[in-house]
Amino acid sequence: MICWNWQRVVEMAKHELDLHSTRTDEFFETVDVETLAKQQGVGPLDFAQARRLGRFWPKDESIDDFVATVRRWRDEGGDREMP
Repeated sequence: MICWNWQRVVEMAKHELDLHSTRTDEFFETVDVETLAKQQGVGPLDFAQARRLGRFWPKDESIDDFVATVRRWRDEGGDREMP
């Protein structure tokens, strides 16, 4: 027969709930794109690097068209949709 220390079980369960509720709150926290990029250690697209990687780009798609589209989107600002 197993003898449970129910008080200890309840304490452990509360502790786990506290841990997960904190993580959940952080997960759903709203941050702007610049802050998120900084937190993740990423920056803007490096066009020179994208061109160097162009040899891996699909042959039927132009990396230069992609770069031009991203630049146009940045210049236009606002909301944009992927074609």
